[in-house]
Amino acid sequence: MGKGDPGRVRGGTAHLSSLTTHEPYRRRGYAEATVAMFLGTVRERGCRTVTLYAGEAAGGPYGKPGFGQLTNAMMLVPD
Repeated sequence: MGKGDPGRVRGGTAHLSSLTTHEPYRRRGYAEATVAMFLGTVRERGCRTVTLYAGEAAGGPYGKPGFGQLTNAMMLVPD
């Protein structure tokens, strides 16, 4: 799904990023429901692979649908 065109699929891979639940709304299932809706949508559009980058605290909404740790990504933002 490309930036600016949420219906676009490239090469059968989708990427999930920037999912945040504000503190007062955590532990209510919102993130899990959002991930489930996202996965359903990308499956309908032909995606067979989904990637994401998440912090350690974010395991809950991603572990249930079957996401697993592959690697530790790193990034440098030069001054």
